[in-house]
Amino acid sequence: MLLLTKAIIFLVSDHKEKAADRRCIFASLINTYTAVGLSPCGEGKWRNANGQLAAKRIRLFYEYFPDLVNLNLDSYSICSIHYNQIVINNQFYEHLVGSTQENQPSRPGTNEGNLSINTTDPIVNLDRIKQFVDSARLENQQKSELIMELNGRIERMQQHIDDQENEIEELISKLRRAYDNMAEIQDLCDEKIKHNGALVEQWNSRFSDRQKRINSVI
Repeated sequence: MLLLTKAIIFLVSDHKEKAADRRCIFASLINTYTAVGLSPCGEGKWRNANGQLAAKRIRLFYEYFPDLVNLNLDSYSICSIHYNQIVINNQFYEHLVGSTQENQPSRPGTNEGNLSINTTDPIVNLDRIKQFVDSARLENQQKSELIMELNGRIERMQQHIDDQENEIEELISKLRRAYDNMAEIQDLCDEKIKHNGALVEQWNSRFSDRQKRINSVI
């Protein structure tokens, strides 16, 4: 029974639909919202639209892309292009917020100084501020994580450089010792050659003439 349960779990997990097998949640919205800057889908890494970070960011766009509300996040993925535009980068969201505020009609008796106060519903305005703060906080968190990662890489690179410098110094020390040993060996060789030359010269002088050779035999 236990083996059967494990087999069923394995089959279910093995057939689990991958993010790349689902359609990008923004694919059906491109034609409608291209004019406001929504990018077309692209190749690259696909992620689940119901991921914690992706879902939080996608919900920020419900106000600007009402068609998103009717799409189930569990049934869609998000392509790399829209992940960068919607989830990672906050520029497109700020563009939509700014465009919406600019297109709001002014009420009679208002002036430019209090336009945003008089033409915006306080509740909607508060919600937008909250969304913007959450988005800014998320972006700052991502930048902080990136900075920490880069600092970690720099530290590892610095450690690698230090290790390389230590290895180079050790090699230089070994080369110096080898050079000193070679010089010492050369001095010994020169001394030996000089000594052998003296012996040869002494031997030759001893038998330089016939009489000396005869005397050495007698």
